[in-house]
Amino acid sequence: MNNLKLQFNEVEIDSLYLRTEFLLNRLLKQDIKILLLTYYNNKLQFRNELKITSYKNNSNFKKDIIVDLYCGSITGKYNLKIGTGRIIEESSDNAIIVKPETIFVNNKDTKNIEDMFQELNSIIKDEEYLKENYNDGLKEYNKRYEQYKLHVKKDKYINGLFKYYYDSMIQLFKDNNNYNSIGKVTAMSSYIIAKIFFEDKGKKVSYPNVFIRDFNMEFDMLLLKSSVENNKYVYDLSEVDAIVELKSNGIIGYTKEDKETRWFKSYITFDNNYAKKHKELYTSNLDLHKNYYNAMNQVHQKKYIYFCFYEKNTKNTATYENTYFDIMLAGKNYTGIYFTVAGDKGTYTIPIDYDIDKIDI
Repeated sequence: MNNLKLQFNEVEIDSLYLRTEFLLNRLLKQDIKILLLTYYNNKLQFRNELKITSYKNNSNFKKDIIVDLYCGSITGKYNLKIGTGRIIEESSDNAIIVKPETIFVNNKDTKNIEDMFQELNSIIKDEEYLKENYNDGLKEYNKRYEQYKLHVKKDKYINGLFKYYYDSMIQLFKDNNNYNSIGKVTAMSSYIIAKIFFEDKGKKVSYPNVFIRDFNMEFDMLLLKSSVENNKYVYDLSEVDAIVELKSNGIIGYTKEDKETRWFKSYITFDNNYAKKHKELYTSNLDLHKNYYNAMNQVHQKKYIYFCFYEKNTKNTATYENTYFDIMLAGKNYTGIYFTVAGDKGTYTIPIDYDIDKIDI
């Protein structure tokens, strides 16, 4: 016998009233399932209860029956199944409370939430171009990947690094609970969670959107030396421990054709033509430009952290593997932190550097 459908378009979570059409417009589908059904007592487990505050009523909804849970979109269609739940309370104010029982993964209901998380199946390692042109880097990448495959622990990732990703979803809607996202507000939400992350690691964090003196670039965030006040907007280079670039959803693109250009390495090192210009300028007398490139060279010596909340990754683009590879090519003082990687099967891919305790910052 099929379950009744409980079709809804608003829930209450963490004192937030969330419209499902807003969630569908702004989050990944797997985000919605995780957000609505899971995290209880600060661990990835089914919620003790989910309060649904707007739904299509049915006289057959009774306590203790199992229902299929469907989110409503702005078109009025209820076409995203998130899982199943058991009705534990139906109140008179048109709210119904369910206890989540399963989550919908790969077109089936499962009680195992960990099915939402898959190991990386890397598709960069057989790139002939990389073998011919970046063989040492490719060997190092493959070494890290093989170690990852041997030792990856889902629980370590889910209740560590991924928990910050979950918190970032809550933060997004605390800061802007509307249908459309606002770029600068989203960036600020990302900053707030990143600040918590680094402070949990014992780091001193700057304000957002700050500068290094005499360097013509704005920085999303700086990690500062412990003795430095973090209430300024311009810092001397000597006051800085690390540069952090924040991306809420990573780099868009990186197709197969891009793999040969390694443009992401140029991007994170600030200047696509840095090496060429550096050589040209030092054969000229353009002191003004020389000063700029001297400053850039000094900034390059600082630790650089590419901090990405999620990277979209498909079998056709391998964006995550390629950006990770380019960070390796940039040098030992470059690090990538990815909260999660989103594949094209409605699940999450566990990043290579998944262990929160071993991330080098």
